[in-house]
Amino acid sequence: MKKSLIVAAFLITTTGIAQACPKYEALISASISEIQQIDENNCVAYVDDFSYYHPHSFCALSRSTILKEGISLQGEQCARQAGEVIDGVVVDDGETIYLD
Repeated sequence: MKKSLIVAAFLITTTGIAQACPKYEALISASISEIQQIDENNCVAYVDDFSYYHPHSFCALSRSTILKEGISLQGEQCARQAGEVIDGVVVDDGETIYLD
């Protein structure tokens, strides 16, 4: 009986955590490998080398997602060039991965 309650509590807790993630985050510092211009105000920065990666404890944005999808930038952020370091909190809101 006690084991059943523990298992039920675990399932409720992990299900609740998974559903409580409207966005996924990671604190990173990474080298930009390429900037792809989308239009005059928007671009995507692709990274290839993380010098620092710390995912959110419960709603983690994976390295592989950042590497595959890149990081959307806007305006002056698009002036960055390959070889420069991009750092900060990267957020995936389900539509866009961006630097917060």
